[in-house]
Amino acid sequence: MISPRFEEARDFAEDLAAIRSEGKWGFINTKGEIEITPNYQWVGDFIENLAAVEIDDKWGCIDKNGNIVIEPKFKHQPIFSSGLARIEVNETEPYKSGYINKTGKFLIPAQFELAYAFEQGIARVMQNKKLGLIDVQGNYIIEPQFDSIDKFCEGLAGIRLGNKHGFIDSTGKIVIRPVFLSAKRFSEGLAFVRLDEPDKYEFAFIDKTGKIIFQTNYIVLNDFHEGFAPFKLDRDNDSKVGFIDKAGKIVIRPKYYHVGRFSEDLALVMINGKFGYINKTGKLVIKPKYEMFHGSYPENFEFHNGIARVLISSSKGPKECYISKSGKTIWKGELTIQLAQD
Repeated sequence: MISPRFEEARDFAEDLAAIRSEGKWGFINTKGEIEITPNYQWVGDFIENLAAVEIDDKWGCIDKNGNIVIEPKFKHQPIFSSGLARIEVNETEPYKSGYINKTGKFLIPAQFELAYAFEQGIARVMQNKKLGLIDVQGNYIIEPQFDSIDKFCEGLAGIRLGNKHGFIDSTGKIVIRPVFLSAKRFSEGLAFVRLDEPDKYEFAFIDKTGKIIFQTNYIVLNDFHEGFAPFKLDRDNDSKVGFIDKAGKIVIRPKYYHVGRFSEDLALVMINGKFGYINKTGKLVIKPKYEMFHGSYPENFEFHNGIARVLISSSKGPKECYISKSGKTIWKGELTIQLAQD
């Protein structure tokens, strides 16, 4: 553990963590030593050996030695993926987006109405209000023709044509025809869809061929994770949440107002304004005594490698702690954390 001595600190990325000291941002190494002096208004995390830095309200990039490799001149921070970063050019309106390489040179000219980050060598781009896919050379994999394209998950991306949803693969081929009123991303081989002409059931889970695995009227709130998905019996905001398995069977009955997803066999649950953790039988294994930031995500408090980050009440305000899967406090910070207010 690194003792708390900074005003703010983020998680490690590529062996360096962003820290704020005396109002400026820099980086420390895994020993807690200052690696890059805090000189910046703001910084991004290191991705592909580069980190975005803000100087005088302009963004550029540094390497792991703190050398500026892309001069700060952009409106938004360059975030690299597949060796390219999306950049918006705003000299004229409407603005256009393109992609720079790691020297700051435009490899794909700013020509798109909208552009997304590359994912595994593929990026979604918009021309004439339609979306298509390009490769890292800027060549079209599929010409813009869809009203929307979602991020790829498990090799497939949701698409919309008019008011109907389906899925394409990474070659742009439609592998599940757009026949659904809505569709969520694939997770653990299944996607939650809303049927166009429901008979007894309004929703279903489909596999990657488009085959319906089971139909349901439950309101599924999130993807499957470790074989479980959170659900509600109806759309009422006061309805409680439980979990179903991949056959659609209720495995933990709805009795919570707020839950997270399962991670390392435990899921966060909210009881009387505090959160604790249940196991996959629904047994409460860590009592609800922890705080949560307003507007924060349950994923921030999942277990990873047997440890979860939590916030615990104190007379001076919530303090950051790390706990084991038995609920034992492994480390407790001395600094209090200001919770956001409604």
